[in-house]
Amino acid sequence: MRKEEFIKKIGESLFLEGEHLELDTKLEDLEGWDSVGRLGIIALFNEEFDKKIDPKKLKECESIADIVHFAKDELED
Repeated sequence: MRKEEFIKKIGESLFLEGEHLELDTKLEDLEGWDSVGRLGIIALFNEEFDKKIDPKKLKECESIADIVHFAKDELED
C-alpha cells in the first residue's frame, strides 16, 4: 500500500472522509481523534496489515506521521 493511500484510510478510520490530511497534521486538531477514532485506527492496522498496535502508544501519537511510522515496514514510498 502506498503511503498516500494509507493516510486516506487513516482519515476514513477517524470519520474524516473528504478532509485532506498531511503527515504534519496534528491529531489533537482533528475532531475524530478520540477513543472511537483510535479504535478505528487499531482496526485498520489489524485489517490491512494483520498487525496489532498498542493502544497506549497510539494515544501518545501527536501527528499523522506518528501513526504512519507504525506501518513503515508495510508501506511503499
